[in-house]
Amino acid sequence: MKLKLDHSVECRGETAFTLAEALVALTIVILSSMALLLFNLYGIAEATKQTLVANANDSARETIGHLMQDVRSAQTLQVGNGGLSGFTNVSGTNQGNSLYISNYVNSSASWIMYFYNQSSNATVKYNNCLVRTNYYGSGYSTNTLTVVAKNITNDSYIFQGEDYTGSDTASTIYEIEVYLSYIKTNYSSMAALSSTAPTSFYTIRTRIASRILQ
Repeated sequence: MKLKLDHSVECRGETAFTLAEALVALTIVILSSMALLLFNLYGIAEATKQTLVANANDSARETIGHLMQDVRSAQTLQVGNGGLSGFTNVSGTNQGNSLYISNYVNSSASWIMYFYNQSSNATVKYNNCLVRTNYYGSGYSTNTLTVVAKNITNDSYIFQGEDYTGSDTASTIYEIEVYLSYIKTNYSSMAALSSTAPTSFYTIRTRIASRILQ
């Protein structure tokens, strides 16, 4: 007995894709994959952005925390210009890149100074940084340098001394206005800023008053 196999055209047409159908299916797969990839990249970019913003907020909070602790404990506040070589008080308008805080530990020989190091020397460790240094008196560690803010871009004063009325020409300073502009790279893995690195700009502006000034 011989079996007869059915090789009709109708049967073959029902079990295969035409070229047009295959191209449509391939196009749909490619478009779906691209959409999924773009969605993932967008999510990664947003997560990175939020991480950088959170890091910037943390840096700002630490900077203001240092300043608040020192200014609120001050017996005397002076605003001027200075650095590692010394401090010079300004006359007239109390504006400058340095803040001198004396009597931090109830001793006339103790002081704290914040200064903006604007050096462009590539070998200097504290380039474009707000630096804190101190002298606590005999028997204490002295001249400790701490960077409290990096990548500063101020084109004007950082500190402004004011009296209780807000005047910046008073002889006795009761509060300090702090103005900081700085930049951060948009990629957390970047170790240093470069001329081509994408950056974001941030600003801190606040006032801090001493609690014990008479």
